[in-house]
Amino acid sequence: MVRYEAHNADSAHKFQLKETKFSDLTEEEFAARVLTYKPRRQFGETMLGNSEDEVSSTSARVGYEAAALKSPAEIAVARKHSQRARDRTQRRERNRLRGHVEDHGEVDDSGPLGDADPSIPAAFSWRTPPDGYGNVVGVVHDQEDLCASCWAFVTADSIASRIAIINKGDDAPALSVKQLMACDAVDHGCSTGNMYTAYEWIGQYGGISSKADYNAKVPGDRDDAPDAKCDASVKKVYDTPAMCDLAQVAGEEPLYRAIFERGPVAVGINANKLQAYGSGVIMLDDCKPLGRGIESINHAALVVGWGTTDDGVKYWEIKNSYGPEWGDEGFFRLERGRIGEHKFGTCGLLFESVYPVVTKAGDATSTDAPCVKGSVQKQTYYRNETLNPGLGDDDVEDEARIGVAQRRAHRAHGHAHRARKARLGDAASSHLTTHTENVVAAAAALASIAVLVAAVAHRRRARRDAVPESAALLAAEP
Repeated sequence: MVRYEAHNADSAHKFQLKETKFSDLTEEEFAARVLTYKPRRQFGETMLGNSEDEVSSTSARVGYEAAALKSPAEIAVARKHSQRARDRTQRRERNRLRGHVEDHGEVDDSGPLGDADPSIPAAFSWRTPPDGYGNVVGVVHDQEDLCASCWAFVTADSIASRIAIINKGDDAPALSVKQLMACDAVDHGCSTGNMYTAYEWIGQYGGISSKADYNAKVPGDRDDAPDAKCDASVKKVYDTPAMCDLAQVAGEEPLYRAIFERGPVAVGINANKLQAYGSGVIMLDDCKPLGRGIESINHAALVVGWGTTDDGVKYWEIKNSYGPEWGDEGFFRLERGRIGEHKFGTCGLLFESVYPVVTKAGDATSTDAPCVKGSVQKQTYYRNETLNPGLGDDDVEDEARIGVAQRRAHRAHGHAHRARKARLGDAASSHLTTHTENVVAAAAALASIAVLVAAVAHRRRARRDAVPESAALLAAEP
């Protein structure tokens, strides 16, 4: 508490600290117990990439192989060339996505996108929606300690918010987080998951159920109960046949458009600064999470809008899952308008940002609106290193090939899952058989991906050996 008071007394800070339910933990305990969300899928690790430390420990990875270079100096030179090439690609892509609006052009203060699109307002929040809309953001949830369930709450809330916007005037429906925790065979319940893979799983499963319907079959007050039973017989009400993945290289513009035109957006962030957050705006300089690569992303939340404080600080407004007593009635603010050297924004909120395409369960085709400018529609999650570069120096062509292999493997996994549902008789045998067959399917998919990655590595080694010694350092960037 003495430390909190000293922080709050320093006018340089734009956010205030207060006692929370996490204040009895050290920072290390908070991270170990609460911040265990991973921005990657466990089924096919390469789909979301690996941390720099993990990457350097293996010779078979997508991107340049540090182990093949001869010295730290050579590695540094190769990284420099690689970074320059990627920066050129990102600049070209930003200009394309922005309709060739130059980054250094004059800004119109009428909106956050200036004269690029003055229809986007200077301040907007679904927390206080425009006239005619109901409660779009829903209630604030309270995830349990020792349970990394943020991914499930964010998945359900982003779907519910989209429904409330489509059905203008209706409140966001309460969807079953418990069903995601118990049934999602791709994600891992309290051991963490990911909204991308959760949307994908819902699309394969046939939909998500309402909270009331699922609780009627599987009683229990706790939404993220780690031991809840999976009941496949519960009626599904809404489906996510696709998702819209926001491009990092376009900066903040896709996030403005997605929120304003489609609704709240699910993001992964670094949440270390949230342990004792009370109010105000966490600034980019307070939260630069990229020191450990993507491993710094450890929490999922829902961006619902943006605004500016009375003293001129621009912010994103974000819904959390730490309960309504935490923060600003369960919400917090991160600085906007600056994205940092890695272009991931404050606390890394631009690293992965996505919203669902939603339709009624059982509909043959999606009736939802298309993805907004600056986002890409996907049915399965794979990294396109041109649009979502992360921190690696990945070969886009090889990444695309591996993405195709992963999508095919995961599609086969989905077919097997639907076949299992058709032939399994009761919930108990279903749980055991599903687990066993998931392991088999995952092993087969990983084996096929490993073969492809090995082939890519072999091709790169052959290409590198074919160039003169003076050009060897550039072999990292095809």
